[in-house]
Amino acid sequence: MVLSTSCALVIATALVVAQVVSDHVAVTAVNEAVRTTEAVVRGSVDRLVSRDALVDPASAEGAAVNDELGRLVTSGHILRIKVWSLAGTVVFSDLAALRDRQFELEEDLLEAFEG
Repeated sequence: MVLSTSCALVIATALVVAQVVSDHVAVTAVNEAVRTTEAVVRGSVDRLVSRDALVDPASAEGAAVNDELGRLVTSGHILRIKVWSLAGTVVFSDLAALRDRQFELEEDLLEAFEG
């Protein structure tokens, strides 16, 4: 009886630990994927986002930003890219239908704007 209970406790503990480790690995992998994707997007687009492009997203500079976002999405590894203004407007996007649209800012985006 004691042996059976001990074995059950060891197995249950091992399963719980395995689940915790698995969850941690999954969260770490997602966070790393987000950081890597952010680095790729910023490395490709930051140099193109100028004051002129932000003031007039329909300008040639703005079109260059949107074109670059479109190229990044066609790789197949990124589904959608949007560059937001502080007011909740999509300034640049790979999808023309999203540009200049106003959306309510989610809490995580507000936190990102605050630094």
